[in-house]
Amino acid sequence: MRCSSSRRFLSRYLDGELGAWRRRRLDRHLAGCAACRAELEADRGVWALLGAVETPAPPDVLAQLEACLTRAPLAPAPQRWFVPVAYATAVLVFAAAGAVGGVYAAQRRPQGNRAAESEYAELLGVDPPGLAPVSSLLQDGRTP
Repeated sequence: MRCSSSRRFLSRYLDGELGAWRRRRLDRHLAGCAACRAELEADRGVWALLGAVETPAPPDVLAQLEACLTRAPLAPAPQRWFVPVAYATAVLVFAAAGAVGGVYAAQRRPQGNRAAESEYAELLGVDPPGLAPVSSLLQDGRTP
């Protein structure tokens, strides 16, 4: 095994992740190569220093979350009372307009079933051409 390839496997060698065959080959190479042995010892020293570093304890996220949940609830958002009132007002205005329009239309409707007395006849002075057959049926009192 060459030094360049053995140095790629040093970290895995230290972690015990190499297979048996590759581990035996690296052991043979390390037995005969002082430079790779020095590299291995340097890596062991780095890992020893990293192991000696004291790491701070992680924050207790669960306790912080529980504290937030048990805290007094926030004041509810102010309700917009004018929105439902505006909708109700609009419905009432349209209902009143429809009722007034219906009463007005009922008063303007011609009496009887005569098409000649329709608004077309009032406006044009004569029956429209399409209403002539219907007008004659209605005047006779027959149904189409």
